[in-house]
Amino acid sequence: MRYKKTLAFILSCTFLVGLTTTISSCDRSQNELIDYVHTSEDVRLKIDYKDDNGNNRDFFKDGITEVKSLGNTSSEDNPYTVIDGDTVHFRTLEGNDLIKIRFYGIDTPESTGTVEPYGEKAKNFTKEKIETAKTIVITSTNISTYEPPSTDSTGTRYLGMVWISEEENCPYDELSLLNLWIVQDGLSYVKNLDEAPEFSETFYAAESQARDNELNLFSNEPDDLFNYGDYVMTDLLAIKEEIVNSLENGTENSFNNKNVRVRGTVAGYANNMLYLQTYFETESEDGTSATIEYAGINIFTGMSPIPSKYTKVNTYLELSAVAKDNENFGFQLTSVYSFPQLSSSNDENDTKILYKADDIPEEYKVHTFEMTASELGEANYDVMFSPVTVTEELTITGGYDSSGIPVEATLYCQTANGQRTDFSVYVPFIYTPDPNNPIDTYQGYEDFVGHTIRVTGIYSFHKSASGNITWQIIPRSNEDIVLVK
Repeated sequence: MRYKKTLAFILSCTFLVGLTTTISSCDRSQNELIDYVHTSEDVRLKIDYKDDNGNNRDFFKDGITEVKSLGNTSSEDNPYTVIDGDTVHFRTLEGNDLIKIRFYGIDTPESTGTVEPYGEKAKNFTKEKIETAKTIVITSTNISTYEPPSTDSTGTRYLGMVWISEEENCPYDELSLLNLWIVQDGLSYVKNLDEAPEFSETFYAAESQARDNELNLFSNEPDDLFNYGDYVMTDLLAIKEEIVNSLENGTENSFNNKNVRVRGTVAGYANNMLYLQTYFETESEDGTSATIEYAGINIFTGMSPIPSKYTKVNTYLELSAVAKDNENFGFQLTSVYSFPQLSSSNDENDTKILYKADDIPEEYKVHTFEMTASELGEANYDVMFSPVTVTEELTITGGYDSSGIPVEATLYCQTANGQRTDFSVYVPFIYTPDPNNPIDTYQGYEDFVGHTIRVTGIYSFHKSASGNITWQIIPRSNEDIVLVK
């Protein structure tokens, strides 16, 4: 049975809704809301996600498929990752392939690379709807015929529609469109709908209703989940101590959702992540000796490249950003105030180069840890977000790929004595073993299997949805991987 729920209530009268006018057989109050998501006959899926034999269709071939939900998988980890209000990574029912969907026709406030008011609320709304769904179907922008999907401007995500139901095996024409639901709740503006013109009238009517009733984005009220405060200077050691404490003891990170200003030396830049490192020297009580401790941080800079002057290793920076304990990626800084092109700036929150790489004092230079595989596996937090070099050769035994362009390969390694390492190697770029032969490339983990390498990179961790911590080395460039055989 098709849903007939409403956001508030619908009086027992018939409404004919257009883009700008509403004609009714009885008067309607300002607070009365129409539930376009569950009552509109115009916004319905027109093709089945099953073939004639009842098998799930192939998204990459047909542009439609059912994906994993909490109701149809026994995985201990979430079968999907909600990135923000309009981007979710799904797993296929067969093959467990990763499909990154950028919701078509909407544009929610950001909650990752840039944090904006109502971004977190939009993400929470999408997450709640996905979590309660027992049938999740993704389609391309075409909802009338079977054809391959198209990617967005990043080349790594597919533009698509997300259809959901709280019923298992819901008939395709009874599914509800989450894209529209987000607009209806006032958590997104309507964006380009040229590829789905049949939805245009309903989408704009839902946005107009949200605006008229001052829902969320249109409320003119501050977002209680957004930090409007000033940036506070702190140091990377204090942040490191909070990260370790929260991971080891399960406590809440006190820096979460705080606006912070930090200083550090660029240790690397890879996969839209900037890494800073700094050192702290502590004298003994008698003043005869000192201990040095390094602390680092990972900073998500968004999907667009930043000026290269901020990414050169050994450049000493000061930047202002939002600290977020992200459930998908662990702790990181994000929403950097700015990376201005011009060198001079009067805005204290702009990112500033305090020392260029060629001028940096010796004590501020990046320190690369050199360790055996076993030593590195024991160090973990001591070298977190710092560059490391494994001093022994590693043989690649397996791994997996994440979809995208280029493919991101995770490699499983073992040492010469056959010992499996406590970390993996995550390669976010196409690897060229011989710079003089650019045609020979490794574009997935299978190309690495059986080979032996030496590796340098940033030592980081991945936090799964179930809270498990796995460690990985992230090479920063082709030069960080040396093919031995």
